[in-house]
Amino acid sequence: MDHKRLVINALASAGQVLILSVILFLVFRSVLGELGPDRFGLWSITLALASIGQSINLGMPGSVIKYVAKYNAQKDTHTVAKIIQTCLISTGVLITGTFLCMFPVLLTLLRFLTNTSNSEELYWILLAAMATNWFLALSGVVSASLEGLQRYSSRTAVTVGSSLVFAALCLLLTPHIGLAGLAVAYVSQHCLALVAGYLLLRRHIHLPLFPYHWDRHVFREMLGYGIRFQIAGISSALFDPVTKSLLSHYGSLAMVGYYEIAGKLVIYARRSIVSACQVLVPIVAEHTETSRHQLGKMYTSASRMVIFVAIPSFTLLAVLSPAISAFFLGKVEPEFVHIAILVTVGWFINTVSAIPFIFRLGTGDLRWNTITQVTTACANIMLGTMLGLFFGGQGVVVASVSSLILGSLIGLYTFNSEDQLSTSIFITTENFLLAVSSCLACIMAITVYHLNLLPLAVSALMVGLLGIFLMLPAMYGHSGWRRIESWVELLIRKRLARA
Repeated sequence: MDHKRLVINALASAGQVLILSVILFLVFRSVLGELGPDRFGLWSITLALASIGQSINLGMPGSVIKYVAKYNAQKDTHTVAKIIQTCLISTGVLITGTFLCMFPVLLTLLRFLTNTSNSEELYWILLAAMATNWFLALSGVVSASLEGLQRYSSRTAVTVGSSLVFAALCLLLTPHIGLAGLAVAYVSQHCLALVAGYLLLRRHIHLPLFPYHWDRHVFREMLGYGIRFQIAGISSALFDPVTKSLLSHYGSLAMVGYYEIAGKLVIYARRSIVSACQVLVPIVAEHTETSRHQLGKMYTSASRMVIFVAIPSFTLLAVLSPAISAFFLGKVEPEFVHIAILVTVGWFINTVSAIPFIFRLGTGDLRWNTITQVTTACANIMLGTMLGLFFGGQGVVVASVSSLILGSLIGLYTFNSEDQLSTSIFITTENFLLAVSSCLACIMAITVYHLNLLPLAVSALMVGLLGIFLMLPAMYGHSGWRRIESWVELLIRKRLARA
């Protein structure tokens, strides 16, 4: 793939997530105002528990990108079509069976965690959450297929379009039918993403209107890779439900709602960075087969770029957390601010360690990806139970963040050690200066908020602008800035040459 296509795909992926972040930012404010943190927390924990069933899929969705990219590079579109159909059928059947077995167990667990006496309401909420996750899993296979084909513009169109439908349905239905409206919006969003994504796939690959061709040989080939992916997938899928369950038990449903909102904002900021890097998965898979010696240079360049973008992004999220609380909740809720800052720190470290995870997906070496995910999940359960018992909901959040950082550092360290890469790619003068300017921005924000001399909106605007001002010199001197300049220059030259 040429350099121009790589840049365009990366920008399309990042742009998609940024658009979704703005949509969700506005929609969740309205939804929280209509439902309140408790009702929103009830839906959040139900959706999280149902997502466990989505993870029981033999790793098929995670295998799609690698194998579609592999056979597409070989121009074997017939096998690509068989891969897509086999994965869709296998995933749909497996998750349906899993949900049927899990339904009574999850319903009982929900009654225990939420102390809700209205069993009929829980019944329908759980059904809606399972339907959401079923469509989400299948639309994930379709999205991964588009990614494997390197059709990022099609994937972006589907994701943004379905999210706009979600936003419209939330705003229309939630004021009239409450939580049921939110559930309908979620189910409709992922159903639309599945249908629209599959129709777009048919424009690029010859596929039947409805997938029916299940291929045993394709299934067996993908199963070996998928099983390794499955263990990591289950461990990763347990992280959110376990955290929210412990928060509900040791804290409150309102804390679950706070954690959901704070987590959504931070995770979408992370996705805007990581999704731009995920375009490397098919590239790494291709270079693994043809020119493996180039992977070290690609890894170093991608890691420095992630750090360049992540430090300012997460710093601004942390310093603006009081203003975000006021925007969503109508007041500065200290509990929300504490959760938001802790979650921001944890996902920042995880974002920095994302490149090793992505490269291992591309090479097919999933051993340490699996170990880090299992370590994170186990540490979250053990630490969450212990700290929750002594410190309540805040202890659960600290445990969640600590386990996330632990797993991330293990993945980062082992990748550098195995590939004999120096930590100097992270500990550089330019990164140090960027980190120092970030710390100065945080100190400035604490001072402004503590003095409390201005209205919150003015203080937040001041904090944001001063934070950018403090970090800008370090950003300008960073190699990431020069790389972005070269990308923009390349795109302008191509556009002028075409004109």
